Amino acid sequence: MRVHRDKVLTMDYLRSRQTEISWTCIHTGPLLDYLLNIGVLVNLKGRSITLFDDGEKRFSTTTMGTAGKAVVAVLRGGEKFANRKVTVHDVVTSQNELLRLAKEVVTCNGEEWSVTSLRTEDCERRAQEAFEADPDSGVGIQMEKVVGVFGKEHGSDFGKADNMELGIPVMSEEQLKQVLAKFAWAAGIC
Repeated sequence: MRVHRDKVLTMDYLRSRQTEISWTCIHTGPLLDYLLNIGVLVNLKGRSITLFDDGEKRFSTTTMGTAGKAVVAVLRGGEKFANRKVTVHDVVTSQNELLRLAKEVVTCNGEEWSVTSLRTEDCERRAQEAFEADPDSGVGIQMEKVVGVFGKEHGSDFGKADNMELGIPVMSEEQLKQVLAKFAWAAGIC
C-alpha cells in the first residue's frame, strides 16, 4: 500500500545498515484518541458512525499516550528491542463494539444515532482512481488507510501484542468506555 511506502523503504534501509545502527519499528494501529477527537472511528458529537463492511472487523488501536510509553519502554529496553518490530495496543475492538459503548456513554436527549455503511472494496477502488489521477493523492492515502484497518484481508488485529514485554497493560472494556466518556465530555455532550 502506498500509505506505507515510506515506512517500508525506511525499514529496508535500516535493516541493510543494522550492523552500524540498531532500529525498532513500533506498530500501534490507528491512534484511538486522535481519531475520536476528529470523529472518525465514531463521531460522538454528531452521534454518527460510518461502518466499514459489517463493522465486525477487529483491529488493534492505541492512544497517543500509550504510543509514547512504548517509545520510552523501547529506549529503556536497549538491545531487548533492537532490530525488530514491536506491536502495542490499548485494546482490540470493532466498530460495532465502539458504537455499542458510545451509545451507553452518550444517552442524553434520546437522539438516534446515524449509521451509514461503506464497503472497503469501494474504498479500495476510490483509492486506485485517486492514485491514477495523482500518485500522491490525499484521498487515495485516506482510502488506503481505511482499507488497511477495516479490509478483511489486512491484519489489523495484532492478536498477542508486545504489551507485557513493554510493561504496558491492555485496557478493559470499562476503561475503553471511560475514554469514550472523556471525549464526549470534552466535546460538551451531555
